[in-house]
Amino acid sequence: MSPTGVYNHLGGKDGILSALFVMGFEDLRTALDAINLDEPVDAMLEGGRRYRALALRHPGRYALMFEGSGGRWQPTDADRNHAVSGFQALERRVAAGQATGRFRPGRPTEVAQLVWSAVHGHVSLELRGMLFVEDADESFEHLLEMVVAGITA
Repeated sequence: MSPTGVYNHLGGKDGILSALFVMGFEDLRTALDAINLDEPVDAMLEGGRRYRALALRHPGRYALMFEGSGGRWQPTDADRNHAVSGFQALERRVAAGQATGRFRPGRPTEVAQLVWSAVHGHVSLELRGMLFVEDADESFEHLLEMVVAGITA
């Protein structure tokens, strides 16, 4: 298909941006849902690693997902529903850990938001070249360990 065909098929630039936005959150949801680890702590650590891997693999799409396009495009309500589905995958992980007694009690939404915020912050700083550590991989693993220790019962 030619570039013009893609442009026309998706409804122009806004359609392309919406498709990329949705694709990013669908990939995130799929990556988190595909974790097949019984131990909630291990699953949470793996979820953080997968979040970072997706961001590093697709930094432009990651920027679109969380910063917008820099233009007039805004995600629609339908687009945002895909973002919610990505968050809900993390929320389910938290709830599963709470159900086993491995994670502290509390509203899964609030706990998931704290986890996402910490992981997102590190990844965003890394993508912008604002990490002031020698080893980004090691720093990220330390962050994950700290975050999971904070929610572990």
